[in-house]
Amino acid sequence: MKALLLTFLIFSFPVLAENSENPGFDHKLKSLDGAEISLEDLKGKFVLVKFWASWCRPCLRDLEQLSLFYKKNSDLQIDIVAISLDTDLSSAKLALKDNPLPFLILFDSDRALTNALNINSLANIYVFDRKGNLIDAVPDQINNENQFRSIIGSYVKP
Repeated sequence: MKALLLTFLIFSFPVLAENSENPGFDHKLKSLDGAEISLEDLKGKFVLVKFWASWCRPCLRDLEQLSLFYKKNSDLQIDIVAISLDTDLSSAKLALKDNPLPFLILFDSDRALTNALNINSLANIYVFDRKGNLIDAVPDQINNENQFRSIIGSYVKP
């Protein structure tokens, strides 16, 4: 019975999220240079959000794959945002020093956004629609750029 309930929750999550108002885009986060960025500014495009931390090696590998994907798929109307949960911003900056990312990097040091969205795994990539609603949470480590295209292919067409 528990397995059945868990299966239902996992597969119904995107549907539930699509039909609910999402508080995530009401937040402002700091960028690498310290500027405050409103997530409201991202509305109008599909947005992939990867939460990460400097101490999370799989996260850094996912960011590298996201970077390759972003550079090779400029035909897709998406934004990618990497949101660090590091409380020490210098650790996050140091982790990115040798591998600068071509997309927006923000910091949720106080975890306000993470808590508002009920984020509980750094392994997930979150997909937001053009209205800022969370429509999917992909619970998997990304191994190559083809996986990224398959993740968003059903939402975004070139």
